[in-house]
Amino acid sequence: MSGCCIEGLLNYIAKNTGWPATIGSAADLSDNIIEMDLYKSPYPSWLSKPTLRGYNNVTIKKAVQAFGEKHQIRCAHYAPCRNIMGGVWLKQLLVSINSAISGESPSVIGYVSHTEVTLSVMKLMGVEKDELTTSAGFVIEFRDKPEPSIRILNHDPNPIDEHIIYRATYTPDLAKISDKTGWIPFKKFEALVEKFAIANWQKACGQQLCATTATSVPSSTGEKLMIDMGSYGS
Repeated sequence: MSGCCIEGLLNYIAKNTGWPATIGSAADLSDNIIEMDLYKSPYPSWLSKPTLRGYNNVTIKKAVQAFGEKHQIRCAHYAPCRNIMGGVWLKQLLVSINSAISGESPSVIGYVSHTEVTLSVMKLMGVEKDELTTSAGFVIEFRDKPEPSIRILNHDPNPIDEHIIYRATYTPDLAKISDKTGWIPFKKFEALVEKFAIANWQKACGQQLCATTATSVPSSTGEKLMIDMGSYGS
């Protein structure tokens, strides 16, 4: 979509909603369209019969939905933003899995966060993912035999039917250390991603910090662990 088309669309949305002519407003409208579709609510006439030149009821919906959570997705694609947003959670995931290896972790751990955090963590772990819908995220499976290993799954909630969980697509670097069923030896995974993990966010953000020390957890046979992390709309 060219700059003039974007400006025209944003102005059209602003005229009919009273909202500012911003990308954020278009993203909010995209969320509203999802809700209208879910509850089978009729669109306002300016969407069902648009008067904006070059658009019909199908193309205007597609154009608006392209703005869905645009800022958050851009953050996850931009390395400095992605690293800050996802690094702390990644560190917590590594600590939790190490605790599972030593038998000190609960069987299930759940996280909920915003899209930019969830998508950033997925990309830092080596998952090929470009966007997330609200409430989507990932599941990490853990097993202790034949060696401590993890497998990363996509989690795409369906508000009507059962949640959809399936194997994630790995980046080439992550795929190299995984087997054909997607299982990754945890120590190899940790070695690959630990450079992105943030133990102290104040230091990472350039603030004065209280010294913290990261301790390694000894490896032994542990219980199975499942980690589920999802996003919600900002």
